[in-house]
This record gives sequence, structure tokens and C-alpha cells, in this order.
Amino acid sequence: MSRKVSQKEVVEFDAWAFCRAGGTISGYHDDLDFPRLKNDPEITGFKVIEWQVKGYLNRQGESVIHLAGEFEAGFHCVVCDEVVVQRIVFDRKLILAKSEQQADEKDQEIDDEDVDYVACSGVVNLRDWLEDELLLVCPMFPKHDTCSSEEHEQSGLSEVNVEPGVQNDDEPPKKVHRPFADLGQLLKKGKQ
Repeated sequence: MSRKVSQKEVVEFDAWAFCRAGGTISGYHDDLDFPRLKNDPEITGFKVIEWQVKGYLNRQGESVIHLAGEFEAGFHCVVCDEVVVQRIVFDRKLILAKSEQQADEKDQEIDDEDVDYVACSGVVNLRDWLEDELLLVCPMFPKHDTCSSEEHEQSGLSEVNVEPGVQNDDEPPKKVHRPFADLGQLLKKGKQ
């Protein structure tokens, strides 16, 4: 049976005991504060719809924390720079290991991208684990399903591939944004 959880239980979460007990907890909307999500400049707003944490022992006797849930977040579209709201579902299993070395070794043995071995000393901050999962499933390049070509032109982005130094005579020269163009000079200055 799922139950709501107190803030203290979330901050002082005994993951090993929770798995042995076969515990389940859940929350909705604003039950927990997620400061990294709230302060991320790439996220214009977010709302956690629901989350659930289950603990159990798998067939090999390993302690497993199953994190799942759904949230809605706003991001800047990489094409038109307008806000795009996306509903995102997350579902991840964390198998507890006693050390970083054990976690790394076990992680090499599995190929399921939704399962990770994590080092866990005992008491952890569950909110941080949930927030990590929320951040990990955020899209790297959020965009609308369809953006009009007018929006593409206004943003300065084009669907045409242009090779450096080659210009189409039918079009005016396009300004190419190169974010790392001055990186070499900056690195040289840093070594002096």
C-alpha cells in the first residue's frame, strides 16, 4: 500500500531498510521542493504531477529502489525560442551497492539503460534522487512538434545545410553562430 511521506523521511531516507521492508511511498504536485529544477535557467516552469518510490529485493537478493512518476515542464524551443511544454514520464530502477567500486563493476554487467547500480551508504536524501531523475529525463534539445518556417527565419535558424566558406548566390549571406569560436584564445590566456 502506498502512503504519503514526511519531509523528514525524505531527507533521512534509509534506502536499505526501505527495500527490506518492501516499502512504497508516493507524492503529488508540490509535496516536495525541487530547488535545482526551480533554479535551472533552461526550465521555464515545472509541475510534478506524481511520483512513486518502491523498495524491494530482487531475485538475486539485491536491494532495488524503483523511482517512477510524471511531470510537466516548460523549456525554450531550440528552433523558435518560444516556450514548449512537455509532459515527461520517468521510470528508473536503482540497485544499491555498498561501494562505488562495487557499483561500477556491477554497472558494467548490465545493458538496461533504465537500471543503474548506485553506491549507497545507508541514509540518503530521497528528494535529491528524485530530482536527479527528473533532471536526467529533461530533453537536451526541446522543440515543438512543428514550428512554422516564419519562426525559423525570425530566429535566424535555417533548415538548409551550409558548408563553411560556401555561399548560395540566391540568398544573402547568413550569419553563422559559432559558440566555441574564441575558446582556443581563452584557453591560451588561461595558461599564461
